[in-house]
Amino acid sequence: AKPGVSGLAVINGLQIEQLESSAPATNSTAVADWTFEEGVAGSVATNVTDFTGHGHAGTVILASPAYVGTPGTGDGSVSLDFHTGSGFRCADSAEFNFPGDFTVEATIHPTDKNTVANRGVVVAQDSVSGHLIYGIDYTTEGGVADFFVVNAAGTTAYVPAPIPNDGQSHHVAGSLSGQTLSVYVDGNLVVSSNTVIRPGVAAGTNVILTVGANNIGGYWFEG
Repeated sequence: AKPGVSGLAVINGLQIEQLESSAPATNSTAVADWTFEEGVAGSVATNVTDFTGHGHAGTVILASPAYVGTPGTGDGSVSLDFHTGSGFRCADSAEFNFPGDFTVEATIHPTDKNTVANRGVVVAQDSVSGHLIYGIDYTTEGGVADFFVVNAAGTTAYVPAPIPNDGQSHHVAGSLSGQTLSVYVDGNLVVSSNTVIRPGVAAGTNVILTVGANNIGGYWFEG
């Protein structure tokens, strides 16, 4: 945690993209990109800007996520401190319904409070059924981030990646490319697995996207 800030946990960048190759996507393919540059440290988020220009601003603010200086950098960058049930949602959109390959990325700095259940960092759900379809979650036990996809029958495929517990922020990217699920940490491939599971949502259906939790019982992320 950053000195002087009790229980600090932040996400200091989050991006959702469609893939055009087997490598993690670049900004040019991003569907949404929340980097929190609109924020001022010490203020509470009221509208989280989507810097792709696609209009996926975080307009539904859950509790009171606050802007803070990004821990461990000292470069003046700003992050969001998610705590005690805080997070945000953008308007439901079919643009988060990926028929092909895609990646979800977040830079996170978790606390040790993500216990009992896997906590949603970014979670996508079918807006009709409410079922989980993909996301990244984290648990303090083992210090592991999972990238997961869930089909229409409720079958889940996931890959777990350990996140270094070194007081620094770390970039996590989960990708589905062909029949391969992968997690990259700080740009390095950590784990991959073969799967035939695809996100179980009908084509064209809007997707609920929540940052910091999911819409099924909460499971709030402290970070």
